[in-house]
Amino acid sequence: MTNNFMTINDYSKILEETLQNHKHPPYERSNEGFVYVGRPELIKFESNNQKNQFVNLLCLFIAFDLKIFESYNNYYEIIKTNLRIPKFEYGLTNIFIQPERIFEHYKTKFDMKVFEGIYSVFENYILQMIDEQKINIDLVDLSQQIINDPDINNGIWGKNYCDFLVRTYNLNSIISKNKFKPE
Repeated sequence: MTNNFMTINDYSKILEETLQNHKHPPYERSNEGFVYVGRPELIKFESNNQKNQFVNLLCLFIAFDLKIFESYNNYYEIIKTNLRIPKFEYGLTNIFIQPERIFEHYKTKFDMKVFEGIYSVFENYILQMIDEQKINIDLVDLSQQIINDPDINNGIWGKNYCDFLVRTYNLNSIISKNKFKPE
């Protein structure tokens, strides 16, 4: 870890261990990549801080992947090949487990300082990939779509993530004020 925040390489090693321990082998959907049936396996972390950082990165990548597939599908093949983000689904239902459920599964507390640091790692990595692959994805537009997506903007993780995006990118939210309250 550098600057007290997990690197993408650190994250990738933990993710690989998590996926190797998964009780069901993945299957590949040609247009969506590798899909794992059931939630990710719980592994032992060196510390709660490492666990919190890993879970936040996993949720960020899953939210990014789901939204890119929906909104920037013309670039999805490139992104899928470069990022190899796993998808988790409930049984063989074709219903993906959303980031909030992943966050709840790991039983970690949301820490905005950790999230902000990890988001910076995530954003730098995504911006570098976008630049290297020469793909045209507007992260502000994508962020606006994320905050208005009811599959992402709910629960502790989703509400805090969306509140962070609203503040960071000076976005507007169409979510009702009663529903959209950071925790």
